[in-house]
Amino acid sequence: ISGSLSVRIGGKYPLDQAAKAHEDLQARRTTGKLLLVP
Repeated sequence: ISGSLSVRIGGKYPLDQAAKAHEDLQARRTTGKLLLVP
């Protein structure tokens, strides 16, 4: 076991678009995890 973790990133959003990211999650317009980038 290598101890590594594979994570699927579904999108990146600027921090000021956190509300948009949340809406996209609720509407199921994304797959995987979303990153909020400062």
